[in-house]
Amino acid sequence: MTLTGPVFLLALLPLLAYTIWLGRPRGRHRRRRAWIALMLRCFIVSLIVLGLAGLERVQGTDRLSVIYLLDVSDSISQPELESAMEFVTDGLASMGPDDRAAVITFGADALVDRPLSEEQELAEIASVPFTHFTNIEEAIRLGLALPAGGDARRLVLLSDGRPTAGDADAALRLVSASGAQLDTVILDSLLEAEVWLAELDGPTRVHPGEEFTLAATIRSTVQTEAALTVLSDGRVVAQQTLRLGSGPNRFSIPLVAGDPGFVSYRATIVPDIDTYPQNNSLSAFSVIEGPPRILIVGDSLDTLPVREALQASGLVVESVSAGALPSEPVSLAEYGTVVLVNTPAQALSSRAMHALQSFVRDLGGGLVAIGGPSSYGVGGWYNTPLEDTLPVRMTIRDPERF
Repeated sequence: MTLTGPVFLLALLPLLAYTIWLGRPRGRHRRRRAWIALMLRCFIVSLIVLGLAGLERVQGTDRLSVIYLLDVSDSISQPELESAMEFVTDGLASMGPDDRAAVITFGADALVDRPLSEEQELAEIASVPFTHFTNIEEAIRLGLALPAGGDARRLVLLSDGRPTAGDADAALRLVSASGAQLDTVILDSLLEAEVWLAELDGPTRVHPGEEFTLAATIRSTVQTEAALTVLSDGRVVAQQTLRLGSGPNRFSIPLVAGDPGFVSYRATIVPDIDTYPQNNSLSAFSVIEGPPRILIVGDSLDTLPVREALQASGLVVESVSAGALPSEPVSLAEYGTVVLVNTPAQALSSRAMHALQSFVRDLGGGLVAIGGPSSYGVGGWYNTPLEDTLPVRMTIRDPERF
């Protein structure tokens, strides 16, 4: 018997005492029935408290569920994979009469190739996970998720033990917490001459003409040279010949931001000595922000002084009529600020007003409202999204001031 929440037992005696005091027989008649009812109430209260305390009865079992975690990533050579398959085949042949076994293949992801079964023969591997990474954590989590039905659970990991994705240490702690057993079979793969691009980082936001750098980390198991090429939207923007040492090699690639917009950078290395070309490229992304754009909404005569003043300050200004105000927040996101100049609410569609509210509230855009004889309260802004967006009210709520 085990308890997962023994602290709840502290409430058992007070609850029993209160139940006995509340339900104790008081009359002269039916005392036997009253005592039986009291005993039943105490029994029910005890069961509730024990349930909250997590009372469990743990019973041992002779049944064993073995889950083979088979690494089929690119770092496992064909002879090593055949040796691992032979190990699994021998393990299935030696199962007990009540034992079960499953096979999970993994690379970048994990797939159940064979569910838990008592069959002692291994069929041909049919599942094909992505093989460009080794994610041991994913395989262990999937193995623990297979329903074993109360059987003793054993995970057998067949891998070279070099994860390139996931958090294997966290998965090992999860195995320990679950009470399962984990055995490892190291596939003795000789670490061949290998060069791979491990990281490529750059600034997320830059401005046109700004000089910045991409930080590249290249790992290598040997000393060699490699040609590094950086493409930006299909155009070569940098080329270098690098001398690599054994271990991590960090380089900075100077670049200059171009026109505003979303820009992708793809770095590719071509080493003199290499084994797997699948890990020789990485991508990074940046947003090149242009100068802030201002959208002025209103009649052309009303907006002229404001437009000229903003343009004299070096800002990019666009003017539209109230009826042409974009009705989608995404369209307004192209601007830094929207300026409403003496604009009546009747001239704006309901969608446009809600889009403007979302632009300010959700996207952090700026809003300037310039009053006039056709705006604010006299412009019908009362009880509209415009009133909710601005920090002012369209009516006088104080009767005395009114």
